[in-house]
Amino acid sequence: MHKLDTALVEEAMQRGEFNRLITNSQPTVAIVLSQSWCPEWHNMHAYLSKMPSDNIYYFLYDESEIFNDFQKFKETTFANSVIPYVRFYKNGNFVGDSNYLSVGEFKERLK
Repeated sequence: MHKLDTALVEEAMQRGEFNRLITNSQPTVAIVLSQSWCPEWHNMHAYLSKMPSDNIYYFLYDESEIFNDFQKFKETTFANSVIPYVRFYKNGNFVGDSNYLSVGEFKERLK
């Protein structure tokens, strides 16, 4: 699992989408956006940490200096105010999003 750095997230905020170097880094990619205190994030992190995860990226925006700007961006551009928020990509293209997922649901979305 790869932690996204602030510069990559700021770029996504400017472009309105994550860089294709990320979204096309594997045939299927998931990007998890959450806050560190979220119980559902802790649950997901526990199972994601045990999965082969070259195709999973995450950003905990409450730990970032761009917290307020990113939260506004996520809620307006991505139209989602719930955490964790997960975006899925296949062959670099956005194919859907979700909030909390069980391990089985997450694996199914990455197929």
